Amino acid sequence: MSAPPLRRGALAVASSVLGAGALFLPTLAAGQAGSAAVFAWAWQCALGVPLVATIGALARATGEVGVAGFAAAALGPRWRRAVTACYLIGFLAGQAVIAGVAGMYLAGATGGGRAAAYGLGALALAAAAVLAVVGAVPQGRTRGLISVAVAALLAALLVRAVVAGISPARVTDAHLRDVGRTTFLLFFAFVGWERAARSRVPVIRSVVVVALAYAGAAAVALATVESHVTLVPFLAGDAAGGAGLVTAGCCVAIAIGLCSANLRAIAGLWRELRLTSSDVTAARVSGAAAVVVAALLAVEYAVGLGAMLRVPSAMALFVYALAGGAGMVLLRGRRRALAALGLAGTAAIVPFAGWALLAPAVVCAAGLALGAPRSLGREVRPHLLRPEGEKRLDVGRRHERIRDDAAALERDRRHDSVGLLGNEERPLEDRRPA
Repeated sequence: MSAPPLRRGALAVASSVLGAGALFLPTLAAGQAGSAAVFAWAWQCALGVPLVATIGALARATGEVGVAGFAAAALGPRWRRAVTACYLIGFLAGQAVIAGVAGMYLAGATGGGRAAAYGLGALALAAAAVLAVVGAVPQGRTRGLISVAVAALLAALLVRAVVAGISPARVTDAHLRDVGRTTFLLFFAFVGWERAARSRVPVIRSVVVVALAYAGAAAVALATVESHVTLVPFLAGDAAGGAGLVTAGCCVAIAIGLCSANLRAIAGLWRELRLTSSDVTAARVSGAAAVVVAALLAVEYAVGLGAMLRVPSAMALFVYALAGGAGMVLLRGRRRALAALGLAGTAAIVPFAGWALLAPAVVCAAGLALGAPRSLGREVRPHLLRPEGEKRLDVGRRHERIRDDAAALERDRRHDSVGLLGNEERPLEDRRPA
């Protein structure tokens, strides 16, 4: 009887974390950093334990559902807009990366060069934009199937790495600098920890599911790999062969589906910045976001995929560090210790981020300068931050007051000659007994 919920829980976690990063980061990280990528993948998975635990504890303590709300509760209402703006910029830059990767898969299958790759990437972005504008984005079971496909690709990487020959002795060649730089870039593949914390799956189980899925990515680093962006050369060898075309087609479909869903999600972030929330507006915002992503794709063509990748990775690092900081302010006991561990784990990567840290710094400063949104939604009331015993006592007292008010109303109705309708039109204070 417990097996189905377990499968649903594992799929929820996989849908939260496994995404477009799995389409290119395993081979890119292994080709650039070699065996150091093993430690980078391990660092990110281990970091998930304190992050997921902290985000879940903050959600229960504050009643908020995201880091923007946690930051507002810990540091003030201005931080809500600042953090939401970081999400927005990170999402936009991330879609440029995904579109570029889709174009590289298409160019590899058709024999095109770099210019063709980015031209085809623009076509893939256009397809994703159409899906986002009409609202035909992956949701529910379709999103779960995409996660299963991503997990299957990662499993194929593990099998291929074993066949190619894994050499555990290669880990001795890893350098700290390579580990730090690669760990920073891999934040792109772990931006879903916040959603995983909302899946109601235990923390350790969530992290284990993700770690098992990314085992194939780590195994690639222990095999002899040339530096490639796409997975096709490692999995199939010949990009123009049958296996290569099938792999490329699958990866392009995944990239377009995830990009369309993310473009639609950008409309939600736009609403968080206090704009309208109708379906028409969501479609328009998705279309406008696609135009911005197209401009960023042109910038990516000039500066390179690696440079653009650093922007969403820096945003994720900043948001996770902020979650740890908010946990240290709002939580107590072991939960505060876990928050401190998460903050330390993210702060340790800061020296390897380089110029990319300017992105969250500038965006956050602009958000703080704009001030708090006009409507902050659900306010974090002080009683939500008190221990559970005090919360229950407070709720009990409010229930007693409600019962007293109801009894007073009933007594007034029995003795008031004005009648029921006249009694209801009188102010509540006039209906209470002296």
